[in-house]
Amino acid sequence: MTVRVLIADDHPLVRQGLQAALAPLPEVEVVAEAATGQEAIREAVLHRPDVVVMDLQMPELNGIDATRELARAIMAVAAGEAIFGPPSPPGCWPTSPPHQPPRPRFPS
Repeated sequence: MTVRVLIADDHPLVRQGLQAALAPLPEVEVVAEAATGQEAIREAVLHRPDVVVMDLQMPELNGIDATRELARAIMAVAAGEAIFGPPSPPGCWPTSPPHQPPRPRFPS
């Protein structure tokens, strides 16, 4: 089983270092990176990682608040609510149409 990872840090060197540290592990796949808290939420919804490595101090939305919003999004999905766009079936991760950017349901 592959563990899917999202790396969220505003420092490119830290993201590159974590990517390099995880790359040799065949059971780990870095599926996305984010430089802000808002990007982290968007990338997590789009890529559905198993693990999010989140920096606490980032622009736009700090890591603590981003983690809180991500937890709300996960709970909404578990309850069958839509986070982006029209409602989705229970248990499904909602997505926006490809021609529209994701719209956060929980604005900061």
